[in-house]
Amino acid sequence: MKSTSFLKCTTRVIVASIAILLAACSAEPIALASKRINSPDAKRSAVIEELDNVLGFGLGALIYEVHVVQAADDVRTHGDASRSAIFYANITDYNGPPTTVKRMSSNQLQVTYGKALTPGKKESQLGEITIEYVLQ
Repeated sequence: MKSTSFLKCTTRVIVASIAILLAACSAEPIALASKRINSPDAKRSAVIEELDNVLGFGLGALIYEVHVVQAADDVRTHGDASRSAIFYANITDYNGPPTTVKRMSSNQLQVTYGKALTPGKKESQLGEITIEYVLQ
């Protein structure tokens, strides 16, 4: 009787642990800071975000991410899966200058980032938008 009770309790703990792990791995990043820079023609916005990927278990990271979206749209996806993401870099142990975005024209952006960062994504073109990168 005791072994059956112990087995049921152990099974519940294992199932609960797996559920927590899966929830943590599938959670969307949390934007800790966000800044929107509208294009002069008011059609698109560049959005720079500082994200917490909320993974935990030693996999957690802080990330700078830059998106180009329609002026009225919000950023809905992140990382490689995001069609709007043009740049991202892990900043977990980074102590340099912040990543910045400057509008050069309606179709040109300049992204400036610290030379100590290694971008995970760095697109030079998104549709008709051209992106220039400057190390600082």
